[in-house]
Amino acid sequence: MIDPAFAARWREIHSSANTLIARDIRAAQAADYCPGLDPEIAASALTAMIEQFCLTWQHQNDSPHIEPTDEAAVETLWQLWGHAVYWTDPLPVSTSDE
Repeated sequence: MIDPAFAARWREIHSSANTLIARDIRAAQAADYCPGLDPEIAASALTAMIEQFCLTWQHQNDSPHIEPTDEAAVETLWQLWGHAVYWTDPLPVSTSDE
């Protein structure tokens, strides 16, 4: 990030990913998922999670005893993403004797 050209290109890619993810979160909210979630903040968090995971996965393997396949990595990220976005508030619990 000390090279201005590299940093600018990284911000461009990062911003593009955030924009796409925020758009998808808004679409999920239109279908009544993830109520109250701030799309911009959530997009930034998901982008950071994916970027760090990829960095760790590809270059820094901090868990050498774990060697999952690329398919397992993609499935894990999808499960995390899906649970982070595609949720709804639980139904209110009735306290009356119905």
